[in-house]
Amino acid sequence: MDKPYKGKANYYEYLTDLYARKKDELVKILRNAPFDYRVLDPDGGYFVIVDITNTIPKIPKKYFYKVETQDNEPVGDVKTLKDPEFSPDYAFTRWLTTEYGVTPVPMFAFYNQADAKSKIDYKGSHLVRFAVCKSDETMNAVAEKLKKH
Repeated sequence: MDKPYKGKANYYEYLTDLYARKKDELVKILRNAPFDYRVLDPDGGYFVIVDITNTIPKIPKKYFYKVETQDNEPVGDVKTLKDPEFSPDYAFTRWLTTEYGVTPVPMFAFYNQADAKSKIDYKGSHLVRFAVCKSDETMNAVAEKLKKH
């Protein structure tokens, strides 16, 4: 008798296999992207977490502010920014979305920021996450878009 879930014994086995494959593919895509970030190896779940600490100095200054200027200069030392309106993870997300057409999720929102004195001091603002639960077509498009620069 044929197994109904692409050769797997049941739906859960099929789903586990599907997301493990998608996770491995996304990790590979992100590691091959032209960024100096660290892709963390997930044990499970729907997201791959990326530590952007080394990439933050390369984000153009304009992505740290609501009213975009033409300042495409890399931020360099983020601590020197004057009253940034966005945290580094949010600025990175804006940059990747605008320049590459790929949108990760900034992590600052998942932390209590009550003690932060500035957006630069936000907890978790050196992390972003990418969703694993995407179609193969979307994953292929992400790989192509991240290669374009």
